[in-house]
Amino acid sequence: MKNNNIEKKINEVEAILARYHEIEQSDILKEYMQLKDTIESLAFRMDKRKALETRFEETEAYSELKGVKKLFRHAIAHRWNRKRKSRWNATEQGKKDIRFTKLGKNNDILTYLKADAKQIAEWESYKTLINDDLNNAANWDAGFPVPAGMKSVFSSAKQGAAITGHNHSCSDSVLSLEVRKEHVKTSAWDKTHGFYPAEFNYTGDVMNTAAHFTMSKGLLLVKVRFLGKSDGCIYLSAGADKKPIVIAESDGHDHKWQVYSYELDSKDKYCLCAAANLRGGKHATGSVEIDWVKAFAKK
Repeated sequence: MKNNNIEKKINEVEAILARYHEIEQSDILKEYMQLKDTIESLAFRMDKRKALETRFEETEAYSELKGVKKLFRHAIAHRWNRKRKSRWNATEQGKKDIRFTKLGKNNDILTYLKADAKQIAEWESYKTLINDDLNNAANWDAGFPVPAGMKSVFSSAKQGAAITGHNHSCSDSVLSLEVRKEHVKTSAWDKTHGFYPAEFNYTGDVMNTAAHFTMSKGLLLVKVRFLGKSDGCIYLSAGADKKPIVIAESDGHDHKWQVYSYELDSKDKYCLCAAANLRGGKHATGSVEIDWVKAFAKK
């Protein structure tokens, strides 16, 4: 299934998680959380309320001014009441209060606090099965996925190109399998007659991840493009006795990069395969190119 928006979504999720955990480990968040515990405590709130709401007329100092003229007494009270906040800000508790308010406006703190904790937990409930950026072809082997000891690179009588095991390359983080116009003599496999001598005017290739990556449950994502008029295919294989699951297939035309997805739920283990070939009597060249492969499953 094509899914052109999923690459953007994956990149967004990965960026959010990376930033979330970066902030989570930061000194500024630790300071903010420590201040939060202090400032939200009952004792702190009571002290702040007392400092900011107590009027001078309610203090012992005011009652001791009985011998002072009334007007003078009210002037002192007015000045004292007006400066309550300044006196609070000068205390150690007041300084913590100011610092907490300032940190609450910090972009990193706001990013962390606005993050949806349930959504973060949901994203982190998935584990990465594979994240292959194709910096090399270390997760891929030439040929079909076959049991150990069996020949993996062979051609089929039903296909128009001989499978060489050499028509692939990995450069600029792209794995490419090609169909080339070249005459070769080799053997081809026929289900009835077995291997027999054959000649082909085109060569192609097949690669698989069987020795490096398999999956039975989870979401598989592959970014692929097809070039030229030859045939190409990305599919999942659980062996010759199981029907392959086609993820992406060429229709003989150039295609831009597309992200294809498939949700697998099986008891069998499947590997990923890529093939560049020709159907029947078709005559054409082209390639199958893979930019990356990702797979995720519930932990």
